[in-house]
Amino acid sequence: MTTRVGIALGSLATVALLSTAAPAWGSVTIGQTPLSTPAATCTSQLDLVQPTVTSATKYVVPSTIAQGTITQWSHRAAAGSGQQLIFKVFRSAGGSNYGVVGHDGPRNLNPSSLNTFNTSIPVQAGDVIGANSANAGSVPNGCLFAANGDSHLERPGDLPDGFGGAFTSAPDTRVNASAKVEPTNTFSFPSVAGNKRGFAIVTLALPNPGRLSVTGDNVGSSIHGTANIGTPGTVGVAIWATGHKRLKLKRKRRVVVFPTFRYTPTSGARRSQTLPVKLRLKHRKHRRHR
Repeated sequence: MTTRVGIALGSLATVALLSTAAPAWGSVTIGQTPLSTPAATCTSQLDLVQPTVTSATKYVVPSTIAQGTITQWSHRAAAGSGQQLIFKVFRSAGGSNYGVVGHDGPRNLNPSSLNTFNTSIPVQAGDVIGANSANAGSVPNGCLFAANGDSHLERPGDLPDGFGGAFTSAPDTRVNASAKVEPTNTFSFPSVAGNKRGFAIVTLALPNPGRLSVTGDNVGSSIHGTANIGTPGTVGVAIWATGHKRLKLKRKRRVVVFPTFRYTPTSGARRSQTLPVKLRLKHRKHRRHR
């Protein structure tokens, strides 16, 4: 049986989507806020987006996060009471056109301090964070800060979620907003394909690149230690019985094992799921003696 399983596992190499480079782990922060209190230069309501910067942290959800959620955002407020700001997420529609995919606020700001708010906005790789200057027409705020050589894009008004439009460029500034992005770590099992040779192929649907391991009492798998998942998608893992479960399988011709799958997306938190997997062996045919 061990030999047969080994041969079957060789065909899984192209299914498992494994990469050789180990990813880095930790939270992802995008965007920037100034180190000191900015001037209240925003005096009208504008949508603001920052597709590029010449230095420091980008405002774009990185390619390592195919699916994620913005869980927190920050803004360093200018001096003066009564300021508000709306945090926004934009998606490119080509050229200077951007659409709004989510927002939070308007939020009331504590003046001359870093304001941080919890939220939940689904995002994907390539989305860009920005802001709307909210009530700046009546209470000026620091929606932007100076940055020589950079430029942001702006549009008058306040586009609702699901709508977009053309933006124009304004020089020597950056949007005053940063955000924490958490990669999605929920995963599912689209299929479990068993056979009669004592092992099964469990297919997992993984939302992001990351790491995958399999553990369990009396459980063997085609993942030895930890596998690096290079791209999101489906991963096929062979599961078989070891120890007394293997002996039971030989006697009873069927057994249930309980592998635990541990998945950690790049820059995200680990999630574990245990799945009961049925294994079977064909009954041996007895030759008739004449």
